[in-house]
Amino acid sequence: MKNNLKIAITGGSGFIGTRLIKALRDDGHETSIIDIADDNPINILDQDKLNTAVAEVDVIYHLAAEHRDDVFPRDLYYEVNGQGTENVVKAAEAHNIKKIIFTSTVAVYALGPGKKSELSPVEPFNDYGKSKLEAENHLKAWAQADPQRSLIIVRPAVVFGENNRGNVYALMNQIARGKFIMIGRGKNKKSMGYVGNVANFLKYCTSINSNVEIFNYADKPDLSARELVDVIYKSFDKKIPTFYI
Repeated sequence: MKNNLKIAITGGSGFIGTRLIKALRDDGHETSIIDIADDNPINILDQDKLNTAVAEVDVIYHLAAEHRDDVFPRDLYYEVNGQGTENVVKAAEAHNIKKIIFTSTVAVYALGPGKKSELSPVEPFNDYGKSKLEAENHLKAWAQADPQRSLIIVRPAVVFGENNRGNVYALMNQIARGKFIMIGRGKNKKSMGYVGNVANFLKYCTSINSNVEIFNYADKPDLSARELVDVIYKSFDKKIPTFYI
């Protein structure tokens, strides 16, 4: 694959997408954003606009998704994540684009203890995970239809970082406000990834040319809940409590 690429990023205005675009541009790649939140909004459910947006690009990064916990009606997960991904596939076929890099999720795996590898059985436990697995299947069918195509699927664990308002932010906010109480001894471990590291790994994926490749993503080491909480207390210069419920 040539060094300087024309790259379209669905969801490019989002939390991960904004970091990814900066990383790609820093490497000299030409990028365009496909996002309903962009100045020139494009919805991946609009096939005609999507087809126009990916004309002449070398690579599609597909990050756009419904992912919040409070999505209603639940069918929106399948409409955006499932049908939206099928639309991305059709757009790639229309312009003979040979490479798609897709951000999926570890939510495609079954709940339960133990580490999950890329070979672990997929058994999503919620609509978000089920719809992302549906998206993966659309993309795999596209890749397997032509050995010259390359599909990279990245399944991140919880992603945290600046300007995010997810679970890690909520934990930090509770500690900062003195509202946090540890439930249990805190020995359970949490896999997470810092957004800047995730973006850099996604950038690296342009150099992988396998027909289908799947990666789980988490930064190491995996911290226990107790270790994570202690790090946050120390960063706020607060006394670390020893009690728990």
